[in-house]
Amino acid sequence: KGQNARLASKLTGWRIDIQKFMTEEGCEFQSRIRQATETLVSSVPEIGDDASKLVGHGFLSEEGLLEADVDDLTTIPSIDKKRAQEIIDAVRARAGN
Repeated sequence: KGQNARLASKLTGWRIDIQKFMTEEGCEFQSRIRQATETLVSSVPEIGDDASKLVGHGFLSEEGLLEADVDDLTTIPSIDKKRAQEIIDAVRARAGN
C-alpha cells in the first residue's frame, strides 16, 4: 500500500513514484498463457487446476499431452504418478485413443 515508498521518500527526501510496468510483449505472453490454460481446461475438464502447471511446463495443448507419458508429467511439482496417469487417461479418452 505504498508504505515502503513513503518511508524511503522520508528517509531520502526524494519523491518516489511507484508505477506498474508491463511491456506489450509481457501482456501478449500472459494472454497466450491464459488462453492455452483455458483451452486445455475446456478440451479436457478433468485436468482442472493442474492446467496452469501443465502449460507452465510446456504442455500447451491436448495434442502435446497425447505425446507425453507419466514420467514427463511427474517432472512437474505436485503431480505424482497417479495424477499423471489420470491426466493422460483423460486426454486419451477425450481424443478417442
